[in-house]
Amino acid sequence: MSKDCDFCNLAGTARWLYILPEDRPVVGLANDAGEAIIFDDDGRWHACLGCAPLVDREDIPGLLQRAERHMANAFPEMFGPAADDTWKTISAARYAAVMAPGTRKQRI
Repeated sequence: MSKDCDFCNLAGTARWLYILPEDRPVVGLANDAGEAIIFDDDGRWHACLGCAPLVDREDIPGLLQRAERHMANAFPEMFGPAADDTWKTISAARYAAVMAPGTRKQRI
């Protein structure tokens, strides 16, 4: 069974797997009250044929544009002129973690 792309969210399109090192960066979001949400994952990111070259080039703006293009219709409140930049900020940090030294890429 094919996996979805963890970057653009296209169903069943993943062809590459990025395996992050154990000491990978952890991304979180905190408010002024000190409450936090941690966006930790299993360190395994699946990528489609469209997103993998962007990951390899460390093209975070390109990944954000591609993700927005494929997800905007399903999640209009997260994208477009009325949306704030929270999703882009969190996603950019998570994508950067995939590009950290020690990440391995393998074909699936």
